Amino acid sequence: MAQIRFANNVSTQLTKPVAADDSTIEVRSLTQGLVWPDISATGDYFLIVIDDISSSTWEIMKCTKVQVNGDATVLTVERGLEGTTATTFNAGSVVENRLTAGTLDTFGEGFPAKVEITRGGTGATTAADARTNLDVPSKADLSSEVSTRTSEVARLDQKIIDSIPPAATTSVRGTVILSSATDSASEALAATPKAVKTAYDKAVAVDTRLTSEVTTLEAADTATNQKLTSEVSRLEGEIAAHTPPDATTSTKGIVQLSSVVNSTSEILAATPKAVKTAYDKAVSATSAASAAAANSASADKLTTARSITLTGPVTGTVDFDGSANVSIPTTVVSASTSAKGIVKLSSVTNSTSELVAATSKAVKVAYDKAVEAHTQATEAVEIDSSGYSSSQHWVRYKDGRQIIYSDWMDSMNNTTVTFIKPFTTNPAMIGFDNANVPANMERRMKFTAITETHFTTDDWAYGSPNKSGCWVAMGTWE
Repeated sequence: MAQIRFANNVSTQLTKPVAADDSTIEVRSLTQGLVWPDISATGDYFLIVIDDISSSTWEIMKCTKVQVNGDATVLTVERGLEGTTATTFNAGSVVENRLTAGTLDTFGEGFPAKVEITRGGTGATTAADARTNLDVPSKADLSSEVSTRTSEVARLDQKIIDSIPPAATTSVRGTVILSSATDSASEALAATPKAVKTAYDKAVAVDTRLTSEVTTLEAADTATNQKLTSEVSRLEGEIAAHTPPDATTSTKGIVQLSSVVNSTSEILAATPKAVKTAYDKAVSATSAASAAAANSASADKLTTARSITLTGPVTGTVDFDGSANVSIPTTVVSASTSAKGIVKLSSVTNSTSELVAATSKAVKVAYDKAVEAHTQATEAVEIDSSGYSSSQHWVRYKDGRQIIYSDWMDSMNNTTVTFIKPFTTNPAMIGFDNANVPANMERRMKFTAITETHFTTDDWAYGSPNKSGCWVAMGTWE
């Protein structure tokens, strides 16, 4: 005959949400010696109550099968017993094996409705007399007692429910289910050390791979830079070797053409246009001179007045009639980005002017600065100047070296100083100073311990009331 089974203190939680039509539910396996009711016999079962405190939703279910799978247990159930309705429940809802009102009614149905009394036990001839003689309560009294006990059980059930902490959330403390998954986005579960280890091992593997790739790329970058630097130097040499010098009055070379006729330059070459202009001007002057010579005896000025105009980088004009000498007021045209002209040289490197020309000195200063910046950029990988313990600062180089330095404070006497960045091996202290120590006072640094992460100081400025100064540590970095 099928029997309803019970077990003491069976309480757990849903590990997954439950839909209204689900016939199985997954709960957290019991711990601390607790066991599920034994339903190994055919037809046996036990009742469970699922209670979602956050939504005041509950349901009575009949469990017919228990399957334990490590940290989780799957229960096969029949839904919506004793007037409750099959509904949905969130993960974390409380699951308990309880004594229900329906169970108590089942027990009551097993009692005989009527007891035949032949002798009354003590000579009584009626059921009432027999109950009195046997000290057996009446049916009404039993019903009242059952009702009282049922109410008490319900009250205790509610008290138990009220005492159960809610499921934990990101804003509320409570019970929580552990999970070893590493791909969950849930905010209602807590990660196990197994999940943390899995994520950590994955991160270590990625970090190792990236470190290897960075090392390979840095080596390739260095080789490429060396190759490009060598090629640029070779090309610069070839260009310099094949570039002819500027022509001078004593050296053959390249020369710039000029069409002006009023220049005194000895590094420009005249164009045919300039020669023609000068020739035409000479012809005109010769003709004018001849005419003037012919008329000089009788004429004081030209028959027709003329204007003399200068063009090019130097401009000017004047009217001339031959009656007197004249001067031509001139204007020098300055060079710009859109017009030729004379230009002023400048050796500064911080000007934004478009009206002056840079000297070779300015170009060299800018080039040297670029070389210095390039050298620093290829050597130093990381520089930190932010404040740390005792205003520590650090510089780390691509070749694996590290330098950490800081000021001494009065409190540095007999204390432990932690490095802002750890070293691979014990570092060397390569310098210190204390300008406040008198010349006749012993000045030295004493250390009781130097490790990759810290050093411990002893009184290194004996008798000095001031402990200000600085220290420097150098070695390889992690």
